[in-house]
Amino acid sequence: MVSIALIFLIIVISIFCYIFFAPFYLELDSTRNLYRLRFHYLARVSFQMVDDLPFIQLQIFGWKKQLNILNIWRSGPKKQSKQSVATQKSKKRKAKSSTIPWKKIKNVLASFRINHCQISLDFGDVRANALLYPIVYCIKVKSKKNIAVNFIGENKIILEIENSLARMSWAYISSS
Repeated sequence: MVSIALIFLIIVISIFCYIFFAPFYLELDSTRNLYRLRFHYLARVSFQMVDDLPFIQLQIFGWKKQLNILNIWRSGPKKQSKQSVATQKSKKRKAKSSTIPWKKIKNVLASFRINHCQISLDFGDVRANALLYPIVYCIKVKSKKNIAVNFIGENKIILEIENSLARMSWAYISSS
């Protein structure tokens, strides 16, 4: 009986550690129309346009589900009771009085790792492109990423950002 409980405990701890340390990725690729959030190999959420309708495709352990975003929005919010509306108003008052921990937010954002970045933009106006070219060039030099303004009408974004719950937690805790 003790060995079964120990095995169960080891399995639960292993799953928790995997979820905590496994990376998740935000992938944007305009050349392949790929816009998704991927959690290691287990799950992914993709945004797709099918016949001019926006869809979200969920894939978890091989199980797939495709949801039409417009149908989700059309269903609308459910009616709330008077008590829940009152509690929401009191929460809003409390939220206004608290201060935002900007240092912690900055450190959590800094914990994200950019694995691949290739951005080439044309703003549709030659003057705007000319004005933004030196600014974008400075950003390119400072960030050491492939970011550019072009004058040929090409808009291309290929971006992969990685993080994990462990890194985000460590950045949040260590910023005190």
